[in-house]
Amino acid sequence: MHALFEEAAELNTVLPFTRNAVGPMDTTPIACTPKKYSRKTTAAHELATALIFTSGIIHYADKPEFFNTLPSEAVRILQDAPARWDETRCLVGEPGRVAIFARRSGNTWFIAGINGTDTPLPMILDLSLFNGFRNRLVITEGADASMQVSAAPLPFSNQWKHDLPPRGGFILRAQRMFPTELSDDGDRSQFPD
Repeated sequence: MHALFEEAAELNTVLPFTRNAVGPMDTTPIACTPKKYSRKTTAAHELATALIFTSGIIHYADKPEFFNTLPSEAVRILQDAPARWDETRCLVGEPGRVAIFARRSGNTWFIAGINGTDTPLPMILDLSLFNGFRNRLVITEGADASMQVSAAPLPFSNQWKHDLPPRGGFILRAQRMFPTELSDDGDRSQFPD
């Protein structure tokens, strides 16, 4: 059992392409509270698995006390994630190394990535596919990466450069902006007439 914890990050990058390739799988993501064997993945990695793995019913495997420590933005993402997605795209898939998926529900894209290796993975993510989804928030590792995440707005850009920490992860939420949310310049070019 101890070996499973040692290799969990790597296994997590394989499961979307094996067990989860043809349909939902029984999974209980987000197990951050310390247990008998220490977890090697970061809290951001654990949160990202809740969006990468698909199941008809997701049971988050942690104590309420852990969820109470999360930024409200991270909790909102977990609450808003549906059991069924409208669209799914694999943005980066290297089983055993890295998995980055984009899943859409209505007017929101949930982009989640995990690193299955023991080394940082520099990445440049092409976000041009999500140009109409300009309201962006990113969840990454916090000060104590094993137990904390941080949430921050992500300025609009067609690319996102990020060093994915060893056994780390991220969630990027991109929401469509509606005319009432536009900036003062009144730019409506992204809204068809």
